[in-house]
Amino acid sequence: MAKLYNFPAGVNGQGEAIGIIELGGGYTQSDLDAYFSGLGISPSPSVSAVSVDGGQNQPTGTPTARMRK
Repeated sequence: MAKLYNFPAGVNGQGEAIGIIELGGGYTQSDLDAYFSGLGISPSPSVSAVSVDGGQNQPTGTPTARMRK
């Protein structure tokens, strides 16, 4: 995928910031830990929830259900 988009080689994302858009529900730290662990990244990067137009990080359901979305 990186080659397809000409992503530069030899970089690891250190010092970069990304946004995670949640359009309903939310995430838990354990969800993030499981995701990043699966990528071989430990510890998980620091993630801060930022409210936009009153929306909040409000995860619902079981972790398995959240991962299927």
